[in-house]
Amino acid sequence: SVLISADLSGLPELTNEVPLLIVDCCQQIEQVRLRGSSKIHRLELQLVQQTLFRLTLLDLSEMPLLDEFDVQAILQYGLQLQQLELVGCEKLTNSCLEHIAQSCPSLKYLDVSKCPMINDLGVKELASYCKELRTLRLGYLPLISDAALSFIGDGLPRLQELDVQSNFRISGAGFAG
Repeated sequence: SVLISADLSGLPELTNEVPLLIVDCCQQIEQVRLRGSSKIHRLELQLVQQTLFRLTLLDLSEMPLLDEFDVQAILQYGLQLQQLELVGCEKLTNSCLEHIAQSCPSLKYLDVSKCPMINDLGVKELASYCKELRTLRLGYLPLISDAALSFIGDGLPRLQELDVQSNFRISGAGFAG
């Protein structure tokens, strides 16, 4: 049998050896969830992504040390990604969204909820490049406004699900425009 999915979420003590083990024994894997695995470092994540070219789902949520440089290093090999989850990665910025948008044109699902430094400009980049997006989760982003809704409405024709919960700068006017 061939392992195609590994969910290692909720294991905060997970160390660097585990991604290397995945690379060694599971080169057919398509889905990796490392949510909350804060002890894994950039190099190992990059190695996983570089080696596992079949990866379509990657969940790096709740990794407090993950920053835009980590994401850039990981995604330079991630053209097959269809689902990316980065919930609660508080160091992520608009330039990170720009890199995601340009590196992952096939992305269908993106969750960057609870990434407080992301604003309307980051959403504009997504809307400019990620034309295949069907689900976009932008909950709890205090810098998102009605302008983001306009960018989404104009640029994401395939979008089926949008989450903008608890974004207090959104009045709904962006839905009309």
